[in-house]
Amino acid sequence: MRWRRITLALGVLVAAAVAVTGLQAARSAPSATPPAFVQWSVNGTLVGQKEAAPPRARDFHAGWTTGGAVLVWTKNGNTNSDAIDAPNGANDVRVVWGRQANTITAAFWSQDGTDMAPIRVAAGSNGAAVGLTGGGVFDRAHWSRGDRVLRPIVPAPGANDVHLELKSALR
Repeated sequence: MRWRRITLALGVLVAAAVAVTGLQAARSAPSATPPAFVQWSVNGTLVGQKEAAPPRARDFHAGWTTGGAVLVWTKNGNTNSDAIDAPNGANDVRVVWGRQANTITAAFWSQDGTDMAPIRVAAGSNGAAVGLTGGGVFDRAHWSRGDRVLRPIVPAPGANDVHLELKSALR
């Protein structure tokens, strides 16, 4: 009887240790869901497939050569702000999110990759839609983490809109 209790107690301790180890591994392991996705469109019609960000990405950049741009924040796929016009001279946009990819934390209009004006992020936004005006099309984009480019993205031919969604928008 005494050995049975000892064996049972050891079994419970081993099970608890395995559970704690598994929980710690799950917390430290990267999520299987990419932190963000982009979808290109031409005049509002989706083109191509959604493109997933690398697991360590924290920024999305997209650029164009002619015309201006308008950004609208989204939350779970719904409009979360009024339209925000790019300032004169802007030819790209940068959107930043936190480690958990739950909400957008910062954004900037930029010129040739240099930030020129912050974009106020609407509270709780986990997505953005950027549309080009004046006949512009996207000609460059990439995922990054800070100043390090993680992966270039080739915009769909003729794309004049891009939709960014963080993983929290997909729930």
